[in-house]
Amino acid sequence: MRLIALMMVAAWGLCGCIGTPSPKAEVVGVDVSDVSDEGTAVVVRVAVTNEGEVELPLPKVDYTVTVEGAESFSLVTVPDTVAPMGAGSTSLIELPAAFAGGDLTGRPYRVSGTLTYEPPGDLRRLATDYRVPLPFALFSGEGVLE
Repeated sequence: MRLIALMMVAAWGLCGCIGTPSPKAEVVGVDVSDVSDEGTAVVVRVAVTNEGEVELPLPKVDYTVTVEGAESFSLVTVPDTVAPMGAGSTSLIELPAAFAGGDLTGRPYRVSGTLTYEPPGDLRRLATDYRVPLPFALFSGEGVLE
């Protein structure tokens, strides 16, 4: 099995599959979307920029939002978008989070996560068949809820 994995990595290098640039993911905002006696809902906005020449499907986003004085919120979700093709093409992903305990406006937050993407090609599909994990881009950000 290890030999197969090494052969696949070598093949990727020879055919240019490794050359597919990773998308860049950046937290561009975290905003309070609703406040009630029960808690606070926020929306995390992540900009995804693709420098490559092909669209990249985004099958999974795994993220955690931590707000001071509240329990952390974690979720794995499937975004309803792709990383569009073309140098510098950007799409925006909105990720929800909810916290119990009333109004959290004005408190510090921290966001961290991974954005999984699927490079093109038959070799990638073969790697997926052999359960080689898809690559991912990291994102993080911090600030104060407003």
